[in-house]
Amino acid sequence: MSFTQSKPTVIVNGQPFPIKPNSLEITLGLGEFKVLVESFGGNQVAEVISEDLESQKGKIMFKMYNTNENLKAAADLKLNGANNTVQFTTSEGLGGSMSNAIMINDVKAQFSPDGEIDIELEGSQVDIG
Repeated sequence: MSFTQSKPTVIVNGQPFPIKPNSLEITLGLGEFKVLVESFGGNQVAEVISEDLESQKGKIMFKMYNTNENLKAAADLKLNGANNTVQFTTSEGLGGSMSNAIMINDVKAQFSPDGEIDIELEGSQVDIG
């Protein structure tokens, strides 16, 4: 029997980060391919495969609830530039990390009873193990 990956722990620069449940999302950054078709006339075609190098970057996204502490942590993360290391583990044993992580979005907080702060980080490819 297999279980889905859930109940993650996120650690940023060695410090546990509080996250909204079910909000962690990762992109490994292994890259994308494009399949193009060129024509030789008539019914003769050939496929051309190209690798999109711009897509070879990792991405880790999650949400936090808007508290004073979380708002400050998000601002500190943003101000730290590309000097962040992000790690995650799940209760099922999957883990990974991304170095040279920079917060690409601005710090934006909703002021409501269930207000959230979105965190979007990009950096090196996500190393899973």
